Amino acid sequence: MAAPVPSPSQSSYTTPSPKKHAASSFIADCSARLHLGHVPTSTAMVLAHRYFATHAAPHSFPQHVDIGAACIFLATKITEKPRKLRDVMNVAYCVAHNVNTPVSTGHEYSAFKERLLDAEQHVLRAIRFDMDVPLPYQHLLNLAKLLQVSRVVVQIALTLASDLFYSARALEYPPHVIAASSIYLAMDLLQVH
Repeated sequence: MAAPVPSPSQSSYTTPSPKKHAASSFIADCSARLHLGHVPTSTAMVLAHRYFATHAAPHSFPQHVDIGAACIFLATKITEKPRKLRDVMNVAYCVAHNVNTPVSTGHEYSAFKERLLDAEQHVLRAIRFDMDVPLPYQHLLNLAKLLQVSRVVVQIALTLASDLFYSARALEYPPHVIAASSIYLAMDLLQVH
């Protein structure tokens, strides 16, 4: 019988690490270029945080890129915002190498594709195939409607909630708490009472 995925108190979720933050930044940069919204981007970050809870933060450049790209590819499937593997690979390559030219065909392409698909399997095994990723966005929109807050408050609250996922601390709180906190902070920032 498989052991459950570690809880935040049992793992290194909350251990700050520049490499973990770099993985989240990599995911955010790739997601922006792929025109993914809050949900797939945050889903990919949660998958990466769960992976790093059971594996050390990436020590090598390729692992950082491979795991991040694999989490993005998985997130697009989970959230039903599919992107072709080649598109994810090209964007990940461009972001990782700071170039505008996609990965070339041939051996380099085949090797990267194989590494990404292997990384996808490693992530799935690390998270024990638990692809349920509860996010705060629907709670946030429902609460915003109930409170009748402005679009500006909602947009800032969505940004605050999304920014929390750069850190594994987002996994410590239930989605409705993140949603309520984000709205409260947005209203406080805008001095809406």
